[in-house]
Amino acid sequence: EATELLRSALKHHPHRTDLRLFHALCCARVGDTDRVLADIRELLRQSDAPRTYYQVARVYAVLGNHRSQYRMSALSYLREAIAGGFGHDRFETEPDFRFQELRDAVRALSGGLN
Repeated sequence: EATELLRSALKHHPHRTDLRLFHALCCARVGDTDRVLADIRELLRQSDAPRTYYQVARVYAVLGNHRSQYRMSALSYLREAIAGGFGHDRFETEPDFRFQELRDAVRALSGGLN
């Protein structure tokens, strides 16, 4: 399973944010909330860059497919990413941002940035 391989890789390379992101996404896709939240905490500890916020928003959006209470977190981090200059040109085509209220809210915010 992909999550097991990624977990093993993270043991050897704990500072690789790309591995942690993929692990978080895999765990989110199967609804493993505890592992997802731990990965998010670590991602945010390692970086507060707009790109990181965008990636955290993706993870929360996927988790929001299983538990709707995480959709607001996805929106919040996506707003931060866009306000920081990252993701404005990508979120429309990002398959992880499926739910309409997220797209509508970000479109409204994006209009205010132009």
